Amino acid sequence: MIDSAMLDEWLAELVRRRWVFHFVPNRTSPEAIAAVFRWRCASLADVIVLLYEGYAWGYRVVLPSPEADPFTPEWLVYSCEDTPVRTIREVLTIPPPGDPEMPTTSAAATEAERVLAAKFGGRRQVIRLPWG
Repeated sequence: MIDSAMLDEWLAELVRRRWVFHFVPNRTSPEAIAAVFRWRCASLADVIVLLYEGYAWGYRVVLPSPEADPFTPEWLVYSCEDTPVRTIREVLTIPPPGDPEMPTTSAAATEAERVLAAKFGGRRQVIRLPWG
């Protein structure tokens, strides 16, 4: 059972940290939600995908260019799957670019990971939630 208040707190933390939210098919009745944080100092993005109650996937993707779509992952340097709250907490603890503890060993995204991420490719509603 998900503690919705705790999940709301962690989603609010993503908003405070300026993550951009994506909703499929729309914000009113989403089937899936993703949050993305692009690192300005590197061609990396952190992504959290919330698919259904009790399951989420988080990853750090190496982008071929800073503008590349983080939902077409080729190379991942980090990936985790767990409950939404645990996944958000886990992804927020990945050391930032430049930190000596930052994961650097990349692995090709699996076909299953590519299919899951592609759910957000193409047409999706992007919401930049108000900061604060």
